[in-house]
Amino acid sequence: MADADDRHGLSHTNEGTNFFQGAQGFSINEQTNIGQQTIVRHNLIRGDGGNSLLDALDPVLDASYTRNRQTSPPDSNCLPGTREDVIQTVSTWADSSKLNSTPHLMWLYGYVGCGKSAIAQTVAEKYAADGRLAASFFFFRGSGHRSRMGKFVATIASQVATAIPSTGKVIKAALKAHAGLLRPTTSLGTQLQHLLFGPLKSVSWSLHGLNLICGGPFLIVLDGLDECEDREAITLLVEHLLGFFEKNPRIPLRVFITSRVEEHIRTRLDTSSQVRLLNLVDHTSLDDIITALRILFDLAAQHSRVIQAYGEWPSPTELHLLAEHTGCSFIFMSTIAKFILGDSRSAHSPKERLPLALNINPGLDGLYSQTLSRAEHLAHFSLIISTIALVRRPLSILELADLLNIQKFEVIQVLVQMHSILQVPGDDTTQVTLCHSSLYDFLNNPGRSNRFHVDPWQHIYLATRCGDIFGDTTRNAPALFYAMGSRTYHWQASPQEDTHRLDGYYTKILSLAEHLPHFSLILSTITLVETPLSILELADLLNIETSQVVRALDPIQSVLQIPGNLPIIDQKPTFPIILCHISLRHFLTDPK
Repeated sequence: MADADDRHGLSHTNEGTNFFQGAQGFSINEQTNIGQQTIVRHNLIRGDGGNSLLDALDPVLDASYTRNRQTSPPDSNCLPGTREDVIQTVSTWADSSKLNSTPHLMWLYGYVGCGKSAIAQTVAEKYAADGRLAASFFFFRGSGHRSRMGKFVATIASQVATAIPSTGKVIKAALKAHAGLLRPTTSLGTQLQHLLFGPLKSVSWSLHGLNLICGGPFLIVLDGLDECEDREAITLLVEHLLGFFEKNPRIPLRVFITSRVEEHIRTRLDTSSQVRLLNLVDHTSLDDIITALRILFDLAAQHSRVIQAYGEWPSPTELHLLAEHTGCSFIFMSTIAKFILGDSRSAHSPKERLPLALNINPGLDGLYSQTLSRAEHLAHFSLIISTIALVRRPLSILELADLLNIQKFEVIQVLVQMHSILQVPGDDTTQVTLCHSSLYDFLNNPGRSNRFHVDPWQHIYLATRCGDIFGDTTRNAPALFYAMGSRTYHWQASPQEDTHRLDGYYTKILSLAEHLPHFSLILSTITLVETPLSILELADLLNIETSQVVRALDPIQSVLQIPGNLPIIDQKPTFPIILCHISLRHFLTDPK
């Protein structure tokens, strides 16, 4: 922000032509269009000059099997005595020393909630304990870097360097030889070649590398490829893996992949001799579900005198009915168990909730609707749920309350009703996360969620709230860091259609700067140019000082798309300045 002394030194005259006749004082009428300009962009990319390889690679720290699963979902693991046949099948494949004849990749696939992530977690833990886990990455939609491919290779490389230390020097050499290797402009194939494939080949063909595989090949676990939003990059990843193993059939490495059956994944994996297919639906039994339920109820009884007092509960008959009701869906089973054993503040006891659970429509949609309906009467319910579904990254209770400008208790009273489908923390500063990404799909599909459907126009409200928080320098806002980094995201994610619902907001924000020198001239230029201009280009084109452009735009930052998360005054003067939304351009150019 411009400092206070600069603000007080400003003249309160407007030297520009009055371009705001209409649109409540802010219309830009016909004016000569300014032609296309050349924009200079600078990418601020961190180099590889950190104190360690970890510093240089800057991996995603919550992507591996060691993550805190409650704050970084999926929060799943196989309970003792369950999924033993599947895990044995995976282990037999992973342990095979027949490098030429055994497929290097295994694809475990199945429908939503059948337990793929739990198996991936268990397999990763097993091979980490054996000293043979090279790396793991658990994708999860809507979780920042864990839902994109931008840091995937660097993250995998950092783990490989730890698991197989002799690869570290090769990775360091690659970073030194290729200064731009970690830049987003570098292709996925190039990153894989220099940071993963090359280092692994150099170790595997050495005497030291051959000694390493006496206990069996190393394993990389990649869970939830369908959760990654970069679909084309996932397709390329699979193609590069297949190509690498075709050229290097004796490499002592296995890659275990789990995902739903989606076309961009299926077409690459189910036609290659390098891939072993494993349909989890064929390995899901009612006995596994019953065993898992029994364990969950027994664990709950250890910590609840009420449940202990029930005696043998649930009965074998009730347990069998519950298992049948889940349709052999582990996520449905887990959520049903949370519903029954749930919050002690509920009006119903666990024993009373069990028959209620049997009446919930089978399938996740019915469960989600049933759970959401329990809280829809509460104040701000729709606002809170839609925000959880739309935010760029998970937020804490404090951040949610601040972002939505409501009281903390109002957030909590909604969330405590949602414990069976949300990870609700026991404090105000830990992130609130979805139990399963299928809830995100449900809320964003109007055909499935009906009245609970999340309105994409909610992005507009979140963008304006981010702008308000960003512009308020009078307090240390809990949601400030989120607002700084996500304001532009919400503007861009909102429907790009004209709307009059923001006219009042635009009027309020623009009125903060209408008295400043050159404001109308600067704003009209930003509105009418074909290609966005930077601060330097605006100053040069309009023949005014750069500082005058900054001062004019400072009060209206909340309706501008600004690169990065810095105030206007701290921005690179070569970054382009863009109006926040198409509706602002229409607002300014409509004389009505």
